[in-house]
Amino acid sequence: MNFQDRVQLLRVQLLCMARLSQRALDYSIKGFEFGNSDFCRQARSAEHKIGEYRRQIKYLSRQITLEGEPGHPGFRFGLAALRIDNALYRTYSTSAQMAVDTLLFLKCSPFKECAELNRFGRLVNSLVRLCMIALFEKEPCSAEIVMQSQELWRRCELIFDQPASIIDEQVVTTQRYVLTMAQSLGLIAKQAHEMADAILFWLKDRGNCFQFDMEGQDVLSFLRMDGDIYRETRYEPPGIPSFISGEFALMK
Repeated sequence: MNFQDRVQLLRVQLLCMARLSQRALDYSIKGFEFGNSDFCRQARSAEHKIGEYRRQIKYLSRQITLEGEPGHPGFRFGLAALRIDNALYRTYSTSAQMAVDTLLFLKCSPFKECAELNRFGRLVNSLVRLCMIALFEKEPCSAEIVMQSQELWRRCELIFDQPASIIDEQVVTTQRYVLTMAQSLGLIAKQAHEMADAILFWLKDRGNCFQFDMEGQDVLSFLRMDGDIYRETRYEPPGIPSFISGEFALMK
């Protein structure tokens, strides 16, 4: 397999993983939007496939970066793919956890619609979809839009930067559930930003792809490993939901 074949195969693997992550997010959001346990169960059904795609992506990314010339689009894609892979995996994992939280909530509480949370979910979902468009179509403008969403997830980080025990004491069960869902959606919004940044590095040679991931191992360290590589346009949102900007919206 030559260099270009590896680049193409890597893109196919990444797109397959993107579809699974996007589908998990869709089902998870529909789960809390409609109070439907079947959607929640569907959101958690791709763990094995996700793991297989991750192993292939890591293998191909390393081969491409070892063989390619710095500055070549294929070489940049090999680097960007590692960040996109991490962001997609965190998107899937967070979506699956949201589904679990919704199932637990539905067992102990009657379903009540929260319009603010639903609107926030659709907003975050649209950011991830824009990343998918940028990846599928090699379309930097969609990634540029997502990059303007930085304020959204940074505000989420500030709001939720407090111990869980304090949150538990301050809110009742339904409000705590809304808070948990909003926190998870904020994390996914951050992953969309990570993907958009990596896509722009690939398509426009802009930004820095050598950033530390959550496990403390950066891209360069991974590429230099000798051991087993299988280790594991302006954005203007339609208003920040009220439970993010201050007060919780009451459950209807």
